[in-house]
Amino acid sequence: MQFQQAFIIGYPHAGASILQAVLNAEPGICIRGENAGTMVKLVQIASDLEALKHAHQQPQPPHAPFYGVSDMRVQAYVDQLFSGFRDHLLRPDPDARIWGFADTQHLMPYPQLVAYCNYLRRRFPEALLVFATRDNTAAQAANRAAKSPEADPALLARAKNQFETYAAAHPERCLVLQYEDYVADPAVLRPLYERLGLDADTLIAGSTPTEALSRAEAARAGVPNPPPLGLIENGALSGRNGWLFLWDGSNEVHRYYTEPDFFTDADTQGWVDLLTSRRDRLASLGARYRHMTVPDKLTLYPDQVGRPLPHADRHPAGLVAARLPGDGLNVDIKAAMLETAKQAATYRRTDTHWTFEGCQTGYHRLCQALGVTPQDFSDRKSGSRSMVMDLGNKFTPQVLEEAHFTPLMRDSRRVSVNAQIRFNEETGFAEGKPRFVGCYMHMQNDRPDARPETVMLFGDSFSEFRPHQLTAMLSETFRNVHFIWSTGLDWNLIERIRPNIVITEIAERFMSTLPKDDLNVSLD
Repeated sequence: MQFQQAFIIGYPHAGASILQAVLNAEPGICIRGENAGTMVKLVQIASDLEALKHAHQQPQPPHAPFYGVSDMRVQAYVDQLFSGFRDHLLRPDPDARIWGFADTQHLMPYPQLVAYCNYLRRRFPEALLVFATRDNTAAQAANRAAKSPEADPALLARAKNQFETYAAAHPERCLVLQYEDYVADPAVLRPLYERLGLDADTLIAGSTPTEALSRAEAARAGVPNPPPLGLIENGALSGRNGWLFLWDGSNEVHRYYTEPDFFTDADTQGWVDLLTSRRDRLASLGARYRHMTVPDKLTLYPDQVGRPLPHADRHPAGLVAARLPGDGLNVDIKAAMLETAKQAATYRRTDTHWTFEGCQTGYHRLCQALGVTPQDFSDRKSGSRSMVMDLGNKFTPQVLEEAHFTPLMRDSRRVSVNAQIRFNEETGFAEGKPRFVGCYMHMQNDRPDARPETVMLFGDSFSEFRPHQLTAMLSETFRNVHFIWSTGLDWNLIERIRPNIVITEIAERFMSTLPKDDLNVSLD
């Protein structure tokens, strides 16, 4: 049959908006998004009124409880309800040959779902009901990550089962599409395209079905207009699903993953020798030493790159970790980051830096390696705003992302910063000319149960002197934290302050250059 409507029926975080975006990429299709369950409510109103009119068709006297029901023009009223929903709420494009909506307000008992869907099929005889489902575990994780009030696992699992049961009973008008299936293989969408009279083999709005899915997933993640898949501009690569990657530039990042000898065995040994010599010298000064490399986006999200990475197994952090296993010196966080990424992004899609969840994962691993109980930051409130991040800034037009930040510093405070940080905060950032290497900051935490050790952290933009990265997490944990923005150590400063713990943190992309440990930072 020729369908004229498509109603996407879903539950929270089951992929309804992805299907909506994919269909909207096709000319002549207009599928609107969430409507606060308005159609569910309209169907209930219409059903109740029609049942009332059917039960009281005979006129009743003025004193009767159902006086006037027989004179109700229920059908005309119901017709106006649905026409108003279409014309004033959905407002499909005038040239749309198929219109509809995607809504997730369907966590209802099965009898109510059956009544709702049956009514839709009667009211709209040319409508296809598309049920959006997702693997139960993944749906639960996505709802928890979004702090959704509908995160009850039983409700989500029940909805998935109900959708599948109803669709199996009415196959001629219903279709079930599971998120994991069509994301893994867009050919799974072929029945949807064929039943709506679309050609799945043709380009969709200038791209393949895979790219349409990619754009849709990006929009859902807060990156509404990603560059074309595979575009490289100003050293940045546009990958799948709105993910942007640093590709070229001064560090030539992609060469770690595409050339077998870009990071050699000699390079690996150089890092091993540097870390072990640091450990031994710091031990002679009475300090414990831990080193942590933050894995690159290319290491953690190879499936989003959109092109082969034939030598991904030779990424620098992995090679060094293989030579220095365990937590005695080198803290390998790759496995923990991959585990976290199953439930929440560890990197921002249009940025080279980790998210709060990614940073917290690295922090937890550091605490584990130091035998320290990590702080609980779940009560810290995050904020978000749409902005251009460092990779989004490399494309024309610039790429916006809905970026989330979690200010962490509550119990800790700045004791001092040097002139370089003051310059950055007063004019450097405003003029777009900040200077980072050599920034120094001393944080103090007077909370009675703060760890008594003094920590010295040598790091980069994954540590930071602003209140949302690794430095802040450590400052909320230890009595005194000294942060220096540098990949190399300042031995004079270490001997002057005599920290109990020294931590070095480095982004994996910087590992092609071995630090010289000859820094002389100014504290003023």
